[in-house]
Amino acid sequence: MRMRHRTNAFERLDACGKWFIQTYDDTRNVNDILKERAYLDFENLFGRNAPVFLEIGCGQGSFSCESALLFPDRNFLAVECIGNIILTGVERAVSENIGNVRFMRVKAECLPKYIPPHSVSGIYLNFSNPLPRKGYAKQRLTSPRFSDIYRLILSENGFVSQKTDDKEFFEYSAEQLENNGFVITEKNYDIHKNGEVGIITEYERKYISLGKPIYALTAKIKE
Repeated sequence: MRMRHRTNAFERLDACGKWFIQTYDDTRNVNDILKERAYLDFENLFGRNAPVFLEIGCGQGSFSCESALLFPDRNFLAVECIGNIILTGVERAVSENIGNVRFMRVKAECLPKYIPPHSVSGIYLNFSNPLPRKGYAKQRLTSPRFSDIYRLILSENGFVSQKTDDKEFFEYSAEQLENNGFVITEKNYDIHKNGEVGIITEYERKYISLGKPIYALTAKIKE
């Protein structure tokens, strides 16, 4: 799903006030970035103390906005590295005054700079890029280096939830998570036939219309 250039996207994001958190790490080396800490104060960010759930690679933000509306007792932080894409979700949150969702433009590998250790109750990975080309495995959001990040920022009973239309990526994710400190608690090869569907994302609607099965798993940190 290709996103066209959005007119004045960054100016529009800056105008979204408390709903948008801008970072400026784009051109810097990740190792240098991770030497620093700029932890978010979630209570101050959301104006209350409530469990925080993180969506990584939120795209246009429909999942996080819908989740925030469905679960008003939870806070949702949606992150995306492309400002042109995230704009839709941020402006929706502003226009609908969705008070328990925030958006942040940041690369996933930089999250330990901003997310305090053991502060997130759940992580959602909805239709992440499977990066099937040879040599790109370490950039997948379920590769070992990202599993290390998830273990660091998840709370004691926290979970990782994945949805994808790519079976190879799904099997890869389950294997990598299990090999890197997680236990798979749910694994479903077609949630629209055999399970609880939950909130449907923009990508999910596209794949359903094409007759593709949607794979889903949930993983928790091993005790």
